[in-house]
Amino acid sequence: MYFCSICLFFEHGNGQKAPPKLCRKTFTQLRSALERRSTAIKVTIIEPDKKKIRALATDAARGTAGVPKIIVLEEVSDEKKIEKMDLPATPAIVINGELKSSGKILNKEEFRKLFLDYLQAASQ
Repeated sequence: MYFCSICLFFEHGNGQKAPPKLCRKTFTQLRSALERRSTAIKVTIIEPDKKKIRALATDAARGTAGVPKIIVLEEVSDEKKIEKMDLPATPAIVINGELKSSGKILNKEEFRKLFLDYLQAASQ
């Protein structure tokens, strides 16, 4: 018998002592989560000012309410990385590698509209 290293669910093994493994239930859940992850929307918020980037990230997170996709928020505030990106202005919002907004501070409603417009364009 062995136990799942995540949910601690016990399963019968071949009788040999083995390190903890994943049970079938947890493995299936993890596999489906990884498959869904490939359809996630990656949102990169680029702003050198840490206070502004925090506010933008909060508004972006609030704007995701009701959006039927997994959204991964990434914050970039390192000035060297920002210089390499060659952006027209900051703050900038990049969705899955596409520049969607630059030089404007968006509120949660604008983020929501941006996400929904992106989903609609991607589905066509």
